Amino acid sequence: MRLAQDLKEIAGKIVAVLTGDGISEKHVLEALAEKYDGKGKVLFFPRLTISLMPGSGLNALKAVKIYVEKYGVMHSLFLVDREKFREKENVGEKVEEALRSFGINVRNIESFQKHGRHSQFVKISVGKHEATLYVVVFGERKSIQEDIVKLMKIELGTKTDPNKRAIRTELRKLGLDEYSLLKKAKDKSLRIAFPGLDFALKKIDA
Repeated sequence: MRLAQDLKEIAGKIVAVLTGDGISEKHVLEALAEKYDGKGKVLFFPRLTISLMPGSGLNALKAVKIYVEKYGVMHSLFLVDREKFREKENVGEKVEEALRSFGINVRNIESFQKHGRHSQFVKISVGKHEATLYVVVFGERKSIQEDIVKLMKIELGTKTDPNKRAIRTELRKLGLDEYSLLKKAKDKSLRIAFPGLDFALKKIDA
């Protein structure tokens, strides 16, 4: 499955990628997505300058309606860190609440949870249009850095604090960076470290 950052590059079914935190998820998505065929689907990961990036956290879900109504894009993938939800907050309920507040009707939610990681497959409608949304929540307690540290432990046998600086320092000692770690990692390791994203990509690939 290919990832593109320019709509002009895409010839096929588009899956719009929305992030609740910025673009730190791009390398992870790119590394895992290439393990799937995609069946003609292309992941569109817009640059930060694009006007379709309305805010952070759950506010990024506003773009789902814009994609459907303005561009006819019926599939979206939403990536967000666990810290965007309160500790005991139900992720599915919070996502549904946010979608409805943005004028998006929720028809059905299929939830997935493994090792404290959450993911949802959501059937939605915007006006007369039926669409799908894939939600991936990174991290057990805070962020995607927890998942990257888990991958480092599996692949490299290291124990590192789950923050950007510590990860960068540890990888430099080994002559690596985040991107090279992800590119070299075994398929099985990536799926164990990022189970929510694996669930979503399997759904997209189906």
